[in-house]
Amino acid sequence: MKKLRFFPLILIFFIIQCSSNKSISTGETTISGQIIVIGNEPFTKLAVQVADTIVYEIKGDTTLYRQLWNLQNRNITLTGKLNKTPIGNNIVISSYKEQ
Repeated sequence: MKKLRFFPLILIFFIIQCSSNKSISTGETTISGQIIVIGNEPFTKLAVQVADTIVYEIKGDTTLYRQLWNLQNRNITLTGKLNKTPIGNNIVISSYKEQ
């Protein structure tokens, strides 16, 4: 009977841990895909689409970001740090290369 008292506490603990808004970062990596624009005006953002359903929002250096705006709908290779969060994935770019 005492074990059943702790079950709700354990359940609440796991729910809180699973729903935290922490991002999981991986090391520097390289991905290839097509540069696309996501969102609606005036809140548009650049992203790279690497597969039909996999999209990473592009973040990072302002100079590189501005250069990528001119490369919309082109295939490129991005190098940077991937961040996976519960609300979406992004890549903080350090360099890019046109394919």
